[in-house]
Amino acid sequence: MLTRLLAEVCARAARYPSGHVILGGMSLDALSPDEVLALRFDHESDAEELAEWCGGAVERVATQSGAVVTSVLVPTTKGPRPALLGNWIVRSADGSLRVMEAEDFAARHAPS
Repeated sequence: MLTRLLAEVCARAARYPSGHVILGGMSLDALSPDEVLALRFDHESDAEELAEWCGGAVERVATQSGAVVTSVLVPTTKGPRPALLGNWIVRSADGSLRVMEAEDFAARHAPS
């Protein structure tokens, strides 16, 4: 179900090169209980900005193959949860945070 806020995003959002949707002139106080603000973790270079937005931290872990995986540790009501590339960091109207995989986010917030 597409909430009023998400409809507002579609109508008034400004898209930045990072692909994040930024709301203009909205505050958490203006959200109804079923509305959310959400940012997608699209680029590793956005990790610091996302961590600051959600009050989390950036974590970089080397895998056995030597690759480095970057995540944003999001403070949720169930403890820190990692947001990986492609995940959405969602802030509900009550200020609580959660991490959603892209498929789950699309299914929950897609137009009906």
